[in-house]
Amino acid sequence: PCIRFCQIIYLYDSFHSKNSPNSRVPTAHVRWYDHGSKTILQEMAHPYALFALTECNDIDVGAIMGPCTVQHLKPGDEEPLEYHCGYMWDASALRFKGISTILCDSPSGERECMACDLKEEQDRIADDEVSHLSKGHLTLRGIDYHKHDFVYIAEKENHPYLIGQIQQFIFGKELKKPSDPQVKVRILGRFDDVIRQLESNMGCNEKRLYLTDMIKLFSLTLIEGKCFVQEKGIVQDNDISDHFYVDRQSKELHIQQIGDLRHLHETLETCDKCPTAKQQHRTLYSFHKANSKLKAMELFAGAGGLSTGLEQSGFIKSHWAVELCPRAAATFQANHPDAIVYNADTNECLRTIIESNEHKPPKPVKTVNHGKYCMPPKGEVDLISGGFPCQSFSGLNHQRHNGKDDPRTPLVANMLSYVEYYRPRFVLMENVKGLLQHHTASSDEDGDEKTIKMSVVKFILRALLRLGYQAEVKILQAGDYGSPQRRERVIFWGALRSEILPEYPLPTHVNTRKKTQTLKMPYLDNLIPARRSERSCAPFRALVIADAISDLPEFDWKCPSLYNKLSTEAKKQRKDEREYPEMSATNANGRTLVGYLNPIEYSSKPLTSYQRRMRGDQKRVTLHCSRAFSEVVVERVWHISGPKVNGPEDIPEHLLPPRLSKAKESEKTRIWRDHFGRLKWDEPFNTALTICRPFSKGGKCIHPTQRRIITARECARSQGFPDSYEFKMSKDDTTSRDWGKLVESIHRQIGNAVPVPLAYALGKSLGEALIKKWKQDTVVDEDDLDFD
Repeated sequence: PCIRFCQIIYLYDSFHSKNSPNSRVPTAHVRWYDHGSKTILQEMAHPYALFALTECNDIDVGAIMGPCTVQHLKPGDEEPLEYHCGYMWDASALRFKGISTILCDSPSGERECMACDLKEEQDRIADDEVSHLSKGHLTLRGIDYHKHDFVYIAEKENHPYLIGQIQQFIFGKELKKPSDPQVKVRILGRFDDVIRQLESNMGCNEKRLYLTDMIKLFSLTLIEGKCFVQEKGIVQDNDISDHFYVDRQSKELHIQQIGDLRHLHETLETCDKCPTAKQQHRTLYSFHKANSKLKAMELFAGAGGLSTGLEQSGFIKSHWAVELCPRAAATFQANHPDAIVYNADTNECLRTIIESNEHKPPKPVKTVNHGKYCMPPKGEVDLISGGFPCQSFSGLNHQRHNGKDDPRTPLVANMLSYVEYYRPRFVLMENVKGLLQHHTASSDEDGDEKTIKMSVVKFILRALLRLGYQAEVKILQAGDYGSPQRRERVIFWGALRSEILPEYPLPTHVNTRKKTQTLKMPYLDNLIPARRSERSCAPFRALVIADAISDLPEFDWKCPSLYNKLSTEAKKQRKDEREYPEMSATNANGRTLVGYLNPIEYSSKPLTSYQRRMRGDQKRVTLHCSRAFSEVVVERVWHISGPKVNGPEDIPEHLLPPRLSKAKESEKTRIWRDHFGRLKWDEPFNTALTICRPFSKGGKCIHPTQRRIITARECARSQGFPDSYEFKMSKDDTTSRDWGKLVESIHRQIGNAVPVPLAYALGKSLGEALIKKWKQDTVVDEDDLDFD
């Protein structure tokens, strides 16, 4: 039989015996604990570690086998060789959270159970059950709604929320079906939808709304949260989440022409019971006035995508970074000028840290600026972040070793050693989804081999717990957070037990992907990307390639065989008739680059909010070029990117790459779809790769409408790097002037980076945890603070 651990909360006599209904049965109300082997840690758990659950039950006293002494660990306590508990385990969220001091207290014997209270609260938030309903007030899933609140309505699955303002709650005798109470809302339309529908060249703003006269009824269960709508003034693109503005109105939701939208002439009514947008700004302002930004150190920093997004959140400042590649380190330094960037191996830096801890004089480490700086002392680092090298885990790396032979695999232990030394308040680690498939072979005492599944995941979680950190793991999809590409990353959070463990950010953008998780392992179903609800709705629509790059200057590659056959007069006529400028793309005569080699003006004003964020104050765009290729590659790209090409049958036989021409007919369509067809305006980018070469295994890179591959700047846009972001070269690049290799280096830096919008969302989540902790620890009268 399975043995379980529990804590007796109280005892009482029950009258529910099956054999004798009137007889008393001694009963215990118990709170359950899981042994570490029953959690995601499995065989890597401490043999005496127990984890508190939010589960409790009534059991017959006769089922209790005997007493068990369990030591409740406080922050800083060592793990003893006896049963102990320092964390709560949430299997649904794959989260180890510091155990509450209340739960550590001995039960009073009264019929009070904290586990019951926690479970009741969780059920109340998770269920669609209405806990309070009146004419002007609704409590649903733990949130209070009032008349005139603005709300998200999940009208269609996998679609952006419909936004409406509550007018009235309708229930009871007012309905034909009293069991299905309704909410009456006034609908607001999205300005972006009008622009796209009418194919207007007006700039879009995803936070701009218009008020309509349309009133609709919806089931209460379709309400999925509040949003804030301001009457006038521009809400910044990177402003507080769930904030919109309205400056137009219309009778109807569906607009036939822009002229149907009139200037807003009425004053928006608002709920006087709920926090306003201004109050939220005041709270944020008060927090920043009282607290400095977290000092961050990034390991394996690369070009700085993670740090850039974290800094954009407003809660974190990059102070130190370690990066071995000279080009990537120079790029990080150029875009984070106040940071100290160590251009060295993380092992070398760790060695200097260990030696200084042994009372040896600290050794300075080489930096990008060719000076030498010592590593920061203990107590200075608030956040350690980074993504240890992923090549040994990535499914796109076909030269990867197995785990035990790849010298990069142990670097995860290297990163955790920094955590052990510096003891930062927070830890953020990221890697590719292939990490979940990394298994390790081990031998037991008898020499029998066994496989530890998800060994790196378990090792990271086990190490963080051992070091005194709360820990959690999740897969996040970059497209859910405003990135115009499909890219899944495994994200680990760690937080000291004295801190609040950050929640994973809720998706801000709809992503119509299919569920991709098919691995059959314990708890893996709980790792799938976060959703707001089963309906998979979000405040904004998914971003696609057109949203990211449609404002960049156009150009085509010249077709060598066609162009060389034309007469001078025909070439002139073609130049006058062509839709886009044509540029030679072959690597003949020493040509290494094709495109706009110098900064050039944008082809239009920003057409989307994303483009506006990417451009900032930039007037010209740089790096809008790619490397040149051989004549046969240019010919293939030119023909494949033709307007009427739908498959390999539309390409001249002599231009078909061997991989296609030799493939079976049944395989040709799949190969074409995955590697040879062009990208599409109305779809996201594929996962950004470190190599951008046509027909390479791993992804398509031919422009959606132009006869060429995408440029370095377009790749940077796919990852969320602003147009002002500088990608640097090394001294060797400057000497050799091999610009083609430089562009390939830029692609490598971009492809290895964390998408900036995803990093921004993680930074905002960390900020929410910081504000929550600050509110718990501090009593602040915000009315006494100066605020503009």
